[in-house]
Formats: sequence, structure tokens, C-alpha cells
Amino acid sequence: MLLNFLFNKINANSKKAVNGKYLPKDTYIKIVDFLKEFGKENIIIVCIGTNRTDIVDCLGPFVGSLLKEDNKFNIPVFGSMVNPINGINLTNRITEIRNNYPKSKIIVIDAALSHEDKIGEIFIGKELMRPGSGVRHDCAEVGDISIKAFVAPIGVDVVKYNSDLNFISAMAYTIAKGLKEAFS
Repeated sequence: MLLNFLFNKINANSKKAVNGKYLPKDTYIKIVDFLKEFGKENIIIVCIGTNRTDIVDCLGPFVGSLLKEDNKFNIPVFGSMVNPINGINLTNRITEIRNNYPKSKIIVIDAALSHEDKIGEIFIGKELMRPGSGVRHDCAEVGDISIKAFVAPIGVDVVKYNSDLNFISAMAYTIAKGLKEAFS
């Protein structure tokens, strides 16, 4: 598997600190607790972002790939490193997903920009997500539940912003672990 090589390399050098901050050990538990009320039926997951690992916006497809590679995970997942959902194809893919799963609740996962003191934090809420809003792209709101990982400060050029893949992977693993535990 393509990502196993990356994951093993990252895990070998894994640190608890992420950009000088620590991800709360119980973040994945908060994801599990939040999602319990929704059950396992009629849930789909949409992971938004790029498959370019040099850009902080690869978090969504990273999570999607982690979930798709787990044969025991039975919730439909859209968006991965192999087949990303991004600003170019978002509208068409969401329309297709809604047509195929009209009664499903959509959990949307995406990277987000925030104030510096929030970078490294993961937010989950019962609200719509507006992908691309941090970089002034006008994309439609999507989802019923949003999981946002704050990856960079507001106002940066996400293409030029230097980020560590270990930082992104730590958050991706945390989100994937929470989803796997919530829906297994």
C-alpha cells in the first residue's frame, strides 16, 4: 500500500508535540463521544483537500486514505490521496454523493486556517462546512457534521506555507482513530 510506507516512516519518528503544541490525548475520544448520538446507519464520510503532501490541505485525503485502507471500516468514504475531492470537483462530487445517498448524514473532514493559538487543534461540530473559505474560494456549504483540523494561520498562502507532514499525519491519525472507534 502506497500510504503504508509513509505512515511507517512517520510513526518511526512520531512525536507527541505538534509545532510545539500537544494534541490532547483524548481528542479522538471526544470525536467518538460526539458521534455516538448519530449511530452507524446512514452515515457517509467526505474528506476534502488535495493529494499534494507538500500542502497543508492534504489532511482530508490523508484521513480518507487511512479509513479506506482499513478493511474493517464499513462506512462509505469519499475523498482520498488516490481520488481527492477538492475545489475543482467538489460541486459535482457532492451532487453525485447526495444523489446516491439521499438520506445519509454527511461527515465532512477538511483542513482549516485559524488564529495561531488554535493551530494543531481539531474541532468537531454539528454544522455545515464551507470548504475553501480560508483561502477565499467560493464553495458551497456541505455536510451535517464537520471535523476541522486547524493546520495553518489565517491569511497564509497554503501552497507556499511550510508544514511538516508529521504534523498533518498526527492530526489525520487522530481523526481516523476517532472515526474507526465510533463506527466499529
